[in-house]
Order: sequence, then C-alpha cells, then structure tokens
Amino acid sequence: MVVAPRTLVALVAVSLGGLLLLALAYAARRILVQLVVAIVLAMALDPFVQVLERRGLCRGSAVGVAFTLALLGLALFVYLLVPPLVDEVTRLHFLIPSLENHISSADEIAAHQEIAAAITDGEDRRAARVMRDHLRATHRILADVFTVPRRVARG
Repeated sequence: MVVAPRTLVALVAVSLGGLLLLALAYAARRILVQLVVAIVLAMALDPFVQVLERRGLCRGSAVGVAFTLALLGLALFVYLLVPPLVDEVTRLHFLIPSLENHISSADEIAAHQEIAAAITDGEDRRAARVMRDHLRATHRILADVFTVPRRVARG
C-alpha cells in the first residue's frame, strides 16, 4: 500500500495546525474563560432582559437593570453564605484536637478490639453493649462539635 506524498503533507499540516490551535487556546485560557462566563451570563439573563424590553425599557437600560439585580442577588447569596461558613470553619478549628484525640485514643482502639473479639466469640450481647457504649461516647464528642463554638462565640 502506497500513500501519496500529498496525503502525508496534508496529515502533517492538519496535525501541526491542531497543535498550534491547542497552544493558542492554552495561552489564551484566561481570556477564553472570561469569554465563556460572559456568554453564559448573557444567555442566562436574556429572558429577563426581554421581559423588561416588553415592559417599555430600551435594551441598554434593560441589560443594566438585569445585571444590577443579578449582582445584588449574588451579593445577597454571599452575605447569607459567609457567616455560617465562618462559624463552621471556626467550630472545626476548635474541635480538631479533641476529634484527633478521640479517634486515636487507646479507649477507641480497645473498644474496636473488644467489639471484634465479642463478634468472633459469638457473644452478640457483649458486642452490642460495647457498640452502644462506643456510640454514646461518639455522640458526646459530636454534641461537643455543635455546642463548643456557640459557647466560644458567646464568650
């Protein structure tokens, strides 16, 4: 089977063109991301802009109102999201040491070993008792997760 030189030249040219196109897209990735975000926003807000135009606003004013309301909605979302997020991160920060101690404590390891031994020996009641005690201890730790930051925040 013989391949024509013209076919090889075309294959190399298309391959190099594709590589150059990928290199260009990589070099312009920040601009391309901004362009895609702008297109998505424009398409998402266009129905609202059309409603405003039908109510008598010119296109420029309708776009301004739509984007202003979108920015206010985004600001409200951030305003409502940030305080609970900060509280949760603060709570986690204060409780990481106690959680690490609980997870790595000798009592924790011993409880797991006792449960495994009871199950292996066929002593279901003892295994259930140990599991129940272990779950109560874990529940106390988790209860602290939800109460310690409130105490810290209140002073």
